[in-house]
Amino acid sequence: MKKVLFVIAVAVSMASCKTAKVAEKPVVEPVVKETVSQSTAPVVENKIQSNIRMQEESVSVMQGEDKSEDAFSYYVIMGSFSVKDNALKFKSQLKDKGFSPVILENKTGNLRVSVLSTDSESEARGRIATIRSNYPEHADVWLLKKLK
Repeated sequence: MKKVLFVIAVAVSMASCKTAKVAEKPVVEPVVKETVSQSTAPVVENKIQSNIRMQEESVSVMQGEDKSEDAFSYYVIMGSFSVKDNALKFKSQLKDKGFSPVILENKTGNLRVSVLSTDSESEARGRIATIRSNYPEHADVWLLKKLK
């Protein structure tokens, strides 16, 4: 009987005891003040432009394309293909998006789909930044410098 009373007393005392909760210290985040000034915009644009891949190669406009496009030094390349049908299909898709693409061919037969032909490297880099901002699906756009 003493054992039963002892077990009941222990059970009652355990049930009535509450575990003390320790108050957690609140996490204090530092206050960060963000300011945007006009002077930061060129820095962001230059950062975007500095991440542009540029490749030099000898290219010419593919047969059936506008030959006047051959005269330029820089091309903004949206896609590269080894199969002509794939390049033509991609060109059509870019036309549907409002681009004016031209297909170039290098000496090894690779086809480059260009959306800008220019003699100004800065203009080409600016166009790439615009494309990356407005068409995230074409973030891999790059710059081709034509070897003379």
